[in-house]
Amino acid sequence: STWGTKKLSIPLQKMEAGDKEKTLKLKEEGNALFKVGKFKEAEGKYSECIAIDPTSEQSTIYYSNRAFAHLKQENYQLAINDCEAAIKINPNFAKAYYRKAIGHCSLNHWKDAIKDFLKASQLSPDDKDAKEKHEWAVKEKRYRDFGATLDSGPSIEEIKEDSIIVESTYSGPVLNDQKDITVEWVV
Repeated sequence: STWGTKKLSIPLQKMEAGDKEKTLKLKEEGNALFKVGKFKEAEGKYSECIAIDPTSEQSTIYYSNRAFAHLKQENYQLAINDCEAAIKINPNFAKAYYRKAIGHCSLNHWKDAIKDFLKASQLSPDDKDAKEKHEWAVKEKRYRDFGATLDSGPSIEEIKEDSIIVESTYSGPVLNDQKDITVEWVV
């Protein structure tokens, strides 16, 4: 059966007897795998936790840990999706916003990254890293926006010969035909 609360935006599931211990054990196994760089295997352990307990307050940690494993495997959109699932359950979970922002940075979604780093730093004001990453993302977006304006088109116009107006008082050399260009004419 399911039950809901005002705090959480999706209904919570009651856990079966022994599920809490099982998910904690799986999480510990996932953490151990993560520490030795076995990110795919760690992701599997966190997925097992989520399958058993998809909507409790504790599941926000499973989603966040799986998101971190996704980030390490460069599966950035999957990481963002897991962070969004954690945020639906607990909209005040700063770590989920932080990891979501990392995913957005990796996908060059700078506006979203800035917004999520800001939210993480607001929810966790003592987290200097979130604040620094927010400032970095703002600068990075400005830098990339500036670079995009430079790459937006040619900066030198093509000059067409017929568009050049020569004043009648000009008395210098005149090129009547391309065949007239010689070394002597140029020098």
